[in-house]
Amino acid sequence: SKIINNGRREPVKNLDELPSPAWHLFDMKRYNEPFCENYPNFQMLSSRGCVFKCSYCSFPQLMFGGRIFRAHSPERVVGEMEDVIEKFGPKEIYFDDDTFTLDQERIKMICSLIKKKGIGVKWSCMTHCGCVSYDLLKNMKEAGCVAIKFGIESGSQEILNRLGKGLDLNHARRVIRWCRELGIRTHTTFMLGLPGDTRNTMLKTIKLIDEIGSDSFQISIAIPYPGTGFYEMALKNGWLVTDDWSRYDGNRYAVVSYPNLPSTEIERMKDYVDRRTFLRGVKSPRKVISKIKCSYEEGGPVKTARMIKTKLVELLKV
Repeated sequence: SKIINNGRREPVKNLDELPSPAWHLFDMKRYNEPFCENYPNFQMLSSRGCVFKCSYCSFPQLMFGGRIFRAHSPERVVGEMEDVIEKFGPKEIYFDDDTFTLDQERIKMICSLIKKKGIGVKWSCMTHCGCVSYDLLKNMKEAGCVAIKFGIESGSQEILNRLGKGLDLNHARRVIRWCRELGIRTHTTFMLGLPGDTRNTMLKTIKLIDEIGSDSFQISIAIPYPGTGFYEMALKNGWLVTDDWSRYDGNRYAVVSYPNLPSTEIERMKDYVDRRTFLRGVKSPRKVISKIKCSYEEGGPVKTARMIKTKLVELLKV
């Protein structure tokens, strides 16, 4: 009848000691990663944690016991891939690691094993541009990698430095170009309303989106989640405009207001990018048809009808 705090447990150092997730308890064909172009697809983790110091990120504190990185061995990862393919028959595997390529030599070993075992299923992942070289990308492509997500966040190098992102924008540009040359599809993520942002730096971010030309992107409003450095900074400086947690939604609301950048201006800029993106999207029939097809295969006519209804509502907003 009371809460007992046993203290924080030390993270398991050797992830290979852990059993595989109990995927068999779920209908895994209903758990798909929208980033993947092949259905059904399957999400896996080959590692846990991240060593970068992004002040907006809540994962290190909430999930991983700090900024530490732990990884399954290449043999365990590829063995799990074989098991998943045999039991669930996915057409693509997505590695949802925070920073899949943090240990580049480990990824090269995984790629070598994939090729050695003749695994023909396509795969994709998420990582940090700073942990990528052309040689690594080439290895990944040869082993079946078809797409990568990259978090870039801002078009201002000064703001990235302030965030502790550890990212060189010039290198990020090179990485996206390398992926294009190798035929690896890219998805990039960005935020508006970061500490230090102004109207001009937000416009820089939008300009960078156009400049690097990733195959797809997403843009959110920066949210200072409790436990992050961003949240402590917002509290200290009086930037928070609400403690209504339902509004801590980076897709719709700005919950910080800066002296030179009010929350309303951040939301207007997000609406502008959304409208522009939507209008560009409807001019690409291939992407629209692909999205409808994937939705139908995953959820049938009811889910597809809901998805179309949602998009029509967005169109009316535009």
